[in-house]
Amino acid sequence: MNKPSRISSPSTSLHAQFKTFSLRGPRDLLAKLKWDIEQLQLISSHTVGYHYQAMNCAVTAWQMCDWVYADLNESKRALYPRERQFREHIKAESNWLKICRELADASKHRNLKDSPSLEIGTPFIDVFTTRNGETITQMQVYDGDAIYSAEQVMWGAYDFWEEYLKNLSL
Repeated sequence: MNKPSRISSPSTSLHAQFKTFSLRGPRDLLAKLKWDIEQLQLISSHTVGYHYQAMNCAVTAWQMCDWVYADLNESKRALYPRERQFREHIKAESNWLKICRELADASKHRNLKDSPSLEIGTPFIDVFTTRNGETITQMQVYDGDAIYSAEQVMWGAYDFWEEYLKNLSL
């Protein structure tokens, strides 16, 4: 394994803005979400790579809450004095983000402890078996009412955030 070379920094106390590569605000993270979804679309949906990328998309979509909350103006922030209240608001506004929260937090903590939905899940549906006996499965997202592809969920989350940022003039 190659050990990366260390790059020295003139300061040992870097501001948070220097810890996110090129991402500087919610619009940058939204662009990352779009890129993540486009990458998801390039991967065969029955592969583990697709599942990994779907999880990356869900994490980025839910992470948008942190970035948007940080950029709320004073009057909007007054509506949600605590970030948790803002997150609850987002889940109530968008079923897509409610799903993404479940997927993102489950991937981070393995088991959700904070009000998990018993209806949301990612069941595997057997699509077909190959000649050599390999079962090909497709991941689906179930929300208690309908079954979606991961791409549907992620584009829904993207569309929500794009409109939300526009309405906030962010």
